[in-house]
Amino acid sequence: MKENLRMSFRILLFVAVFSFFHASLLGQPSDFKAVQTLSPKEIFVGDTAEISYTFYSPIAFPMGESDFIPLTFPEAFQSREFSVTGGCLSRTGNQYRLSISFIPWQVGLIVFPHFDLLTLLNPSFAGYRIDLNPVEVASIVEKTGKKTVRPSLPPVLLPGTTYMLYAAAVACLIFFMLVLKLLFNLNGVLNFFSGMMVASGYARNARRLLRKLKKLNRAGKKITDADFAGEVENAVRNYLCVRFDPLFLSTPANGIYSLFQEITGETMSDEQCSCAEKIASLFVRMDYIRYARNSADSFRMPESQYKAEFSEGERAEIVNSLKEIVKSFEKPAKACKKSDFDRKSGICGKSGGEEKHA
Repeated sequence: MKENLRMSFRILLFVAVFSFFHASLLGQPSDFKAVQTLSPKEIFVGDTAEISYTFYSPIAFPMGESDFIPLTFPEAFQSREFSVTGGCLSRTGNQYRLSISFIPWQVGLIVFPHFDLLTLLNPSFAGYRIDLNPVEVASIVEKTGKKTVRPSLPPVLLPGTTYMLYAAAVACLIFFMLVLKLLFNLNGVLNFFSGMMVASGYARNARRLLRKLKKLNRAGKKITDADFAGEVENAVRNYLCVRFDPLFLSTPANGIYSLFQEITGETMSDEQCSCAEKIASLFVRMDYIRYARNSADSFRMPESQYKAEFSEGERAEIVNSLKEIVKSFEKPAKACKKSDFDRKSGICGKSGGEEKHA
């Protein structure tokens, strides 16, 4: 009999303890009432407000070792009446504080849908339902009695705007005058840009020849004297073809100086005549190196004069001489009259050039 009484007492004690913990998980304990506060106490449409929901629970929520955890509310919790911007759950012992930030979008009573806090923390758990009290959203129009919150204001000019407008007007006027001047002097403008393009083309042509001469001079013994002479002569002829006249590609070496006199109408300066003579002399020398090798004439004496090979240092002398000639040709003709200046050749002798082409 005593054993039956002891067994019954144990069963009743187990049922009581189980009921206590089961009630703690499925709902809020009856001994502690949850407290809900709103901050600020009076809110209007568009304000950011916060609901603070404080409650007690003897069962620890799945928050890990942290006493603060952010919450993410599902889309089903959102509404056209309000938007939840965030939330968090914090604890101090058995006291928990649920904070929810939201923005109301309409006037009147806002009813929040109930949700399960355990499911919000972990989708695999359930059993702790939260029912928030409705929140009243006040009307600022009813409170102030004014239909217009702020009277309309005239446009406000920033400091210095007037001066900026004046400066813009002056700049537009100057630009308009420049456009008119360009239109009235269109031929002069076109000639100016055409001259710039021609000068740019001549400069590129000269740089191309100088690079070629520098490369050949560095080649040294890697290239024979005949090949060196041929490469140099072809490079100079291409330069003269672009700079002066295409006839320089086919004119023999002994006719180079006569061609210079012809295209300039015999109006070259002393410096230009000297350059033309040097080019003609260099072409004759390089043609001899190219074509007289192993000929009977190349064995004549003295050997230094008739041998079809460059003497020591002669290659460098030829390259330096040609560089000076190019610099002389590319210098602007300061003393040349405008009426006698040939834009194509860049030297005096326009009349002579016209007579040649005529």
